Amino acid sequence: YSSYNGSGYKLVFSTTKIVVSQLKKQIVLSKVGKESDIISLQMNNESSEYSELVLNALIDAFNNDGVSDRQMIHKRTIDFVNERYLLLSNELDSIEIQKQLYKLNNNLIDITANSSLSLELSSKSNQQLLDLENQISIAKLLDKSFKNNNYDLLPANIGINNSKINFLITDFNTIILKRKNLITSAGLNNPSVIQLDRAINDNRANIISTVSNYLKQLRQTKRQLTLQSKKLNQDVSNLPEKEKILRAIERNQLIKESLYLFLLQKREEAEVSFAVTEPTIKVIEYALTSNTPISPNNKIILLGALLLALLIPFVIIYVILFLNTKIQSREDIDVSNFKGTVLAEIPFFDLDEKGKVFSNPSDRSIVSESFRMLMSNTRYLLNSEKDSSVILVTSSIKGEGKTLTALNLSLAFASLDKKVLLIGCDLRNPQLHKYVDEEKDQKGLVNFLVDNKLKWSDWTLKKFNKLPNHDIILCGSLPPNPLNLINNGNLDILIDQAKKQYDYVIIDTAPTLLVADTKSILKLCDAAVYLTRCNVTDKEILNHINESAKETNIGLVLNGVGEKNEYGYSYGYKYGYGYKYKYSYNYGYGYGYNEDKE
Repeated sequence: YSSYNGSGYKLVFSTTKIVVSQLKKQIVLSKVGKESDIISLQMNNESSEYSELVLNALIDAFNNDGVSDRQMIHKRTIDFVNERYLLLSNELDSIEIQKQLYKLNNNLIDITANSSLSLELSSKSNQQLLDLENQISIAKLLDKSFKNNNYDLLPANIGINNSKINFLITDFNTIILKRKNLITSAGLNNPSVIQLDRAINDNRANIISTVSNYLKQLRQTKRQLTLQSKKLNQDVSNLPEKEKILRAIERNQLIKESLYLFLLQKREEAEVSFAVTEPTIKVIEYALTSNTPISPNNKIILLGALLLALLIPFVIIYVILFLNTKIQSREDIDVSNFKGTVLAEIPFFDLDEKGKVFSNPSDRSIVSESFRMLMSNTRYLLNSEKDSSVILVTSSIKGEGKTLTALNLSLAFASLDKKVLLIGCDLRNPQLHKYVDEEKDQKGLVNFLVDNKLKWSDWTLKKFNKLPNHDIILCGSLPPNPLNLINNGNLDILIDQAKKQYDYVIIDTAPTLLVADTKSILKLCDAAVYLTRCNVTDKEILNHINESAKETNIGLVLNGVGEKNEYGYSYGYKYGYGYKYKYSYNYGYGYGYNEDKE
């Protein structure tokens, strides 16, 4: 701490990956001469001691890496030999066990003794099969003789090796003899003869069943003896093959033993080479530091900072203006293809709702003067000698200040002692009632559109004491079918009646891009005041306004001039008035078109 004159240390924590990446960028590698094998390393850093430590550590690491690479080869040889050593040990053990199991499984103690024993057992098995074939043949003959169903005597002691069958045959022959004797003296129909016949049939069935079971037993025994005989014969024939396999096992054992000894020798050689590995490079000279600093170049840094300071704000402003598609000022309208008249530019007023309403005809505020100018230009737009004029106030989308502009425009006309009727004709989202402190659902335009026999003048409101010639008809309850009501003809009747009583009929309608209501009213109007708003209305909407201008006289109003946009920029205008005082303002005015919570 004291070595830095009390200024302390600055600790910078970083990851290994970032540090390595920075080192790689700082270290420069080059050859000393085109044909030379000498390599030069350079590092640019603000600390000479740090650079020398890094370069020297890099040389040592490279040297150790070369040694490590060659040691890895010997290590890999040692590891391979150890693996093979263990594998061969297991294989030798496996061969010993295989040889042992082979002798046990094949009963091989001595090949010659096994051959004599197998021949003797094979001879005995063949003799047993021969005796068994004789028994089967005799049993078949006996079974065939029983199936004739006659009353002849059966041959006794024919060689059947079954005491039960021989007993049953003897008993059968006894009954047959007894029957023959009884037939001679009593005849075939004697009850005793008939009883003997039954006994004979029962005996015959018993003998047939016993002989059949005996045959099954003989055949089963024959199958077992046949399998045993085949096995013995196979053992006799397989004796040379077994001797051959045993010799192959012993030969494989000798090969593995020789390879086992060879690997032991190679392992010892690799361990000796691993222990005496030498470095592969020679360090000619360790790191040295130059006395002349390499960087920074102050002139280049100052020039670059100056260029960036000029370029970055320009690029930011250009991008903001390029991406902004909203109308910002009168110039945006002038350079567009809008073919109508710009009636007025209404500044942005940072006031409450009541302060934005032109309620005092003698007022000289910026609000009143702005709408007097709009009123004057609107009269010029009408350019008509009619006793009464119908003016429609609309906009493209909500939020452009349409309703407040319609109210203030009507109040401006009323300030000239003209009789003015303001009709709230936005049947979908009326806002006029908010500015005159009235309930939304009271009777109004909708009631007359439903029933034209009602007297609409009973619902007109006089909300401004200083302007007695100003009347208002609110929208009324929201209908389910606004467009049908507007087109049923009752609105035409109301306007015709109102034109007989008022000098100006001003209609506040719905936005033209959102619903089709306003399109149906345009034909009833002498002129239309179309609201646009800075930072809200898109420039492409001017094409839509041009299409509407084909149906009626349209004047454009730019609202909210001077309001800051989303980027924090504003466009101001100075207004001077030749009254008692001169005012110079830089306000902006805009009023939202928000839906009711209801």
